[in-house]
Amino acid sequence: MQKPPASPRPRVFLSTVSREFKTLRMEIEKVVRHLGYDPVSMDDWSAAHGELRAWLRAQLESCDGIIHLAGLAYGDEPGEQDPAAHGLPAGTPRYSYTQYEWHYAQAIGLKSWLILPGADCTRDTAPDELDLPVDPAPPGQPPPDPAVHQAARRLWQAEHIARLKAQNHARHEPADDLQLHKLLDTLHDHAAEMRQRFAQWQGFVTEYLARMEGKLDAAAEGVRRVEGQTRGLRKAAALGVAALLVIGAAGWWIRRDTSQTAKGQDEIVQGQARLEEQMRKMRESLGIIQQQSDPLLDPVADWPRERLERALARQMGMPEEELRALLAAGRTSVDELLQGQALLASGQSADAVARFDRVISQEQAATERRSLAYLGKANAAYMQGDRAAALALSGRACALADREENPGLWAELHFNQGFLLWEEGRLAEASKMLQQVLEAREQTEGETSAGTLSACFMLARVLQDQGSEQEAFFLYERVLEDPRRLLPAASHIRFYARYNLAYLLFEAGDAAEAERLARASLASSVEDFGEGSAMHVESLVLLAVILRDKGSLAEARDMADGAAELAQRHLPVGSPVKAETLALRASMLRQFGHHEAAEGIYRSLAETQSALEKDGGPKTAAALADLAQAILDRGGRNEALEMLAKSVAMLVKHHGEDSHVVWTARDNLALALAETGDYSGAEALHQQVLAARTEKYGAEHPATLLSLGNLADAQKQQGSYEKAEKNMRAVYQASLRLYGPDHARTLSSLNNLALLLKEKGDYAAAEPLQRQAYEDSLRVLGRDHPYTLKYLNNLALVLEHKGDYAAAEPLQRQAYEDSLRVLGKDHPDTLNHLNNYAVLLEHKGDLKAAEPFQRQAYEDSLRIHGKDHPLTLSRLNNLGVLPPPNRSSA
Repeated sequence: MQKPPASPRPRVFLSTVSREFKTLRMEIEKVVRHLGYDPVSMDDWSAAHGELRAWLRAQLESCDGIIHLAGLAYGDEPGEQDPAAHGLPAGTPRYSYTQYEWHYAQAIGLKSWLILPGADCTRDTAPDELDLPVDPAPPGQPPPDPAVHQAARRLWQAEHIARLKAQNHARHEPADDLQLHKLLDTLHDHAAEMRQRFAQWQGFVTEYLARMEGKLDAAAEGVRRVEGQTRGLRKAAALGVAALLVIGAAGWWIRRDTSQTAKGQDEIVQGQARLEEQMRKMRESLGIIQQQSDPLLDPVADWPRERLERALARQMGMPEEELRALLAAGRTSVDELLQGQALLASGQSADAVARFDRVISQEQAATERRSLAYLGKANAAYMQGDRAAALALSGRACALADREENPGLWAELHFNQGFLLWEEGRLAEASKMLQQVLEAREQTEGETSAGTLSACFMLARVLQDQGSEQEAFFLYERVLEDPRRLLPAASHIRFYARYNLAYLLFEAGDAAEAERLARASLASSVEDFGEGSAMHVESLVLLAVILRDKGSLAEARDMADGAAELAQRHLPVGSPVKAETLALRASMLRQFGHHEAAEGIYRSLAETQSALEKDGGPKTAAALADLAQAILDRGGRNEALEMLAKSVAMLVKHHGEDSHVVWTARDNLALALAETGDYSGAEALHQQVLAARTEKYGAEHPATLLSLGNLADAQKQQGSYEKAEKNMRAVYQASLRLYGPDHARTLSSLNNLALLLKEKGDYAAAEPLQRQAYEDSLRVLGRDHPYTLKYLNNLALVLEHKGDYAAAEPLQRQAYEDSLRVLGKDHPDTLNHLNNYAVLLEHKGDLKAAEPFQRQAYEDSLRIHGKDHPLTLSRLNNLGVLPPPNRSSA
């Protein structure tokens, strides 16, 4: 069997029984692809490739590592079991093809990861259906007994796993899906470490050779460069799941630093024959040591440092003390850092912190290594959920960095600190720090380096949250221009720059361009990251939101359902993207009146987040807020208010009082208070949030205008029409200046002003404004947009209140019929417009025509909301059982 042609990218073999873990293997394929590896598996084989074991050997020999998932299933086995004829030790026990992959990988010394998924991990095939006989019995023989056939193979697989454990292979044993998917995240760091191993060893050898020649300066430079690669490894571990968006760029930095290190080392040894000879002798000695060791039972990669140094000194004919003296300076703390990061990546935070503490205590004068150790401790704290400690430790790392002496390290440490500040909601500090990082990288790396573009992206993300949309917009565009293509197409940074740019355009009212970019993100997410990836699901969510706002509700609902299905199938429990996707689906269900189903999803999300964040973190708070709104939909007012207050308290504990997240939560609590009739309580909260936002952002920031509009609405509900009108007009005029007359927010503020004037009884002033809102929406958004339907309904109500029933009736009927056609009969707006049409007919005096519409409105509300819901009771009023109705505007 000929070996496969050399791949331009390193390869990793994925070994498992496909019937049991094919979906999991596909998830791992995505991880290794993101890291720049080509995944290989037995599924790539066909009969045209020849004998399967020969093909497997050729593939494994071309790979850099193997990931072996050993579960319950034994799988298919070869007909003859002669191990020696197929590259295995003669005493190898009976084996399946999957077990053969592992045995041969150990025989040739491949870097290996062993995963033993627990019984609670999801399998593609039920355990009792695995390892049943598939092939027909030979002619003349009875078919095998399925139970006996399965039991024998289960025993052989159990013996295989027992041998793996007895041989003390490093292994991971996730008990359930949550642990399993957390493990997948650590593969990013393990694979990055494997990718750098040769470059790190080369740096080690260069340091040794330089010391042999007395070139202490060159040796120090070698150590510094090895540390640079350690920082690259640390970068991948530092952000992990919390900042998946920078992993692509981190991989680029690793490759760049490796090539620069190799170049620098070539310069050190160039033209020096003795150094070349020493390098050759060192490599020969290492090769001999590896040949003499047992790659299956005693791989050199697992040897402790002392044993390797002892063997190397003996092979080179050098006293151990001399070798250790030559290599000790500078190397120990680098090893401690690397080992600390490896421990951190495998979830052993306490052991990792002990390594970092040793570096800090041993390297009082080596500020760079101490800063990296502090950053390692910050990463450990972050992974344990202690954000405050992570921020403090990261700050200590930054304090040790010298921008003049090592601008690269300074920028990297401050980039991470900026990221942590952003996560904590300290946006002003984060943007200031990231602006400095961007300037530093522009000066040292140039305006189009990958490091500079990543700083552009992170600064844009912070500015976006600060409300500085225009600055963020230009920075995202700068990332996407990327004239030298330093960021690959599959870079997370490129993806999220396009994604966030689409969102900004959507917020700015440019729905057509936002949709175009969102569809481009969707296409690239599938091509670059695979179907079912987090990026694929996020793209579907964004496009669904844009389509919903555009009025394409059927397509939006289908897209949201598709995103939710993919998230359930492919994303782990606790995934933020999965939570966001299910929340969108619940929101769509609420919008279409399916409140019970929506509440079920929100409740499940709240329970999941609560289990993941034991102390009630921000994700739990957000899930509780969503659940509270669903509970409010069915009339559970007290329960909803208690839940919203609890959500606010969690956010205050996590972010502090001076946080945009807390202000938004308080605004939502105020809206719920107003919905339950506590208008004075709502007004007080809106005043509080308005004051904070005005001080932070200024009077005409979008968030400030949102608070001012909410305050005006609370004042209107209390009958304070003069105050409310003043504030509502201020919102409308500011929206005109900020967005222009055709923006959806401007149209909404005009509609709200007209509604206020109608409530005030000033119908003459309300009618032209309401007509303008409707006609502008009809022109800009189209007849079928939900906003247009609402504004048409509201115009009919103004005319009805004026007593102009003849003008109001055709408009109200059109609002109902268009809503029925576009939104469906169960949508809340359709029910509202139906009810309003029935009451209009009653007021007009046409009771015979009104009665069937009133009865339909009541029965639909009874079916959807239940008999005790306020809307159901209101529509029962309209049938004449209770006092006159209280109708609503949209």
